[in-house]
Amino acid sequence: MSLSLTEAQALTALRSFLTAILPTDVVVIRGQANRTPEPKAVNFVVITPLFRERLSTNVDNYIDAVFTGSIAGNVLTITAVGYGSLVVGSQILGVNVAANTLVLAINSGSGGIGTYTLNNSQTVNSQKLAAGVMTLLQAVKMTVQMDSHGPASADNAHLITTLFRDAVGVVLFKISGFEVAPLYTTDPKQIPFINGELQVENRWTVDAVMQCNPLITLSQDFADQLSILLQPVPIP
Repeated sequence: MSLSLTEAQALTALRSFLTAILPTDVVVIRGQANRTPEPKAVNFVVITPLFRERLSTNVDNYIDAVFTGSIAGNVLTITAVGYGSLVVGSQILGVNVAANTLVLAINSGSGGIGTYTLNNSQTVNSQKLAAGVMTLLQAVKMTVQMDSHGPASADNAHLITTLFRDAVGVVLFKISGFEVAPLYTTDPKQIPFINGELQVENRWTVDAVMQCNPLITLSQDFADQLSILLQPVPIP
């Protein structure tokens, strides 16, 4: 089983957006880190995840594949494809293939002819192989609190709320490479922060709401053909 988008990756996409739009001297860190002091930077932003709300019912999809390939070590080499394609998480089935052999990474190709990294090391001669997966998509609305600290915190909060809800923000999230898209933000709110020296610091808080599309991949067995056997029924 694999998850295509983790919380850390979603926050990485948000951080890449923030570092792209804020002045270069602004440091962006994750909140709730024990035994970690404030950054030495005068202005910084702390991001803390708050909510993960379901946006829709699950979307299930099934992917079957039949191909010709061989395995040497932990590398699968596909030379011909009957139908379907491989994805990360596909379970490889065939004669003398070790149980629970899964695709960990795509080295070359795009699910067809090419090489793939497996979780099991083994030797399998070229033969007809099969693979199948089930994917489950649950789109979620992820809310992240962003605390902008420092003398320029109000200006930085304004930059965030303006560009997050603009096409600029959509493009910057797309560049991150993760299945995350900006939706909207709350209006900035000024909440003073009392530091460890009991001094008051400027802090403006904004909640950013993003859509995340994590995909769960499970191995799935498929029947390529069925054999029907007739059984005589005794007549009393």
